[in-house]
Amino acid sequence: MKIKIDPAHVDALLKDKIIFLNFLKSIVPVFHNSNIFYRDIQYGIQKFLLLKGFKAKNEQCEQLTDIVAKELIQENFLRPMNPTTWLVNYPPYAAGAPHTYELSGQEAQQ
Repeated sequence: MKIKIDPAHVDALLKDKIIFLNFLKSIVPVFHNSNIFYRDIQYGIQKFLLLKGFKAKNEQCEQLTDIVAKELIQENFLRPMNPTTWLVNYPPYAAGAPHTYELSGQEAQQ
């Protein structure tokens, strides 16, 4: 049985990828040069579509994950590591050292 994908779902996800990525970052750990997994993206898509007022079944979200992953790879947001794992390549999501702060010139000299 062929699963039907609603073009509105694809449009909602790909229209502004940064909004989707920011949403994904709010529900799963997404950092520059970190791994992201297939199921993280799949469940992120399902929750994002619900937020947008769309319902999608797991099978539909699996196909949408394939479409979104291909698009993000083409635009160099993701680098494939294996069929279900990608490396996030998005410098604005770089994480600093935990529990530290940057010192200004005078503080650093003391």
